[in-house]
Amino acid sequence: EDMTTRKTKGRTMEMELLTVPLYRLIEQGKINRKQFEKRVGRWSAKVDKLEVQAASEVKGLLADLDKDIRSEITSFADNDSLDRSDINKAVDNAVDKFEAKRKVVMQKTRQKAVDVAHEFRQDVTGMTKDQATSTPLGGKGSKKVARDIGKMQDQANKGFGKFLRNKVKAEIADGVLKGKSPNQIAKDMVAKRVVTPTRKKGDASARNALAKAEKFARADVRQTFNAANQVSSAGQKVKGKRKIWIAKMDGIERNAHRVAHIEYGIGGRPGPIPVKKNFKVGGKPLMFPGDPKGDAWNIINCRCVSVEITPEADEMISKRGGKRKK
Repeated sequence: EDMTTRKTKGRTMEMELLTVPLYRLIEQGKINRKQFEKRVGRWSAKVDKLEVQAASEVKGLLADLDKDIRSEITSFADNDSLDRSDINKAVDNAVDKFEAKRKVVMQKTRQKAVDVAHEFRQDVTGMTKDQATSTPLGGKGSKKVARDIGKMQDQANKGFGKFLRNKVKAEIADGVLKGKSPNQIAKDMVAKRVVTPTRKKGDASARNALAKAEKFARADVRQTFNAANQVSSAGQKVKGKRKIWIAKMDGIERNAHRVAHIEYGIGGRPGPIPVKKNFKVGGKPLMFPGDPKGDAWNIINCRCVSVEITPEADEMISKRGGKRKK
């Protein structure tokens, strides 16, 4: 065959790898390990976008909090003297409002992550939408997973809220002791970027708090995606069903997660494991990437994905080859 024919076939195959359901490509033996991992990576990229969206919205809420606090402080400008207890109460109210808004934002983003997980399972397994969503996160048999994730995020939120309260109150108390007016205290807080730091400007602890807020928002989304995938998979009674671990192999992945990718990936040893069994990652048991039962060093900023697969599919993809990154 001539060069034009080969190019046409190549483009056709490329389109199939992007558009044909993944389970069909596996059944037809048209996909190798590298192509399989690349296809899964496209789903992971969708979760990445949700993570960025969540982090951005939380950052926006911090800007709103800054305005609320400044407004509360300057509302005392006509007073001859400042009562710190009244100001502290106003700050508490502003932070409470921030935490309530953040909770709503994360609940909405979390649901989007669940939807992506269900679409992902339809692509991988060929099941219908009703089948993929029959055991939703928070539903029967998955409440504990949902509670674990919720508990972890609530603890993170409370810690962040406590930091904000203490930080702002300390700035206000310092201003009062120095005899500053409410307006001057508010201006000083803006100049120091107490509430809305950037990556390079503002108090170091405030910058760390911003990074922490964004980090936990991203972790929340990824955990929800993998938890929904795990719960939905475990809820389907299919004989011989197993799961594999796929890491984003771009040179900055954790060493333990790279090892898990090799050991529990396509054609690995021990290879796919039963859906209800734990992976052993960094010597620690994880039911899925980002499992809230895991240590922070093993789950925060994790970009891995757990994928349901049958032993037959694992064997078929392995036979097709495809170089593995090591």
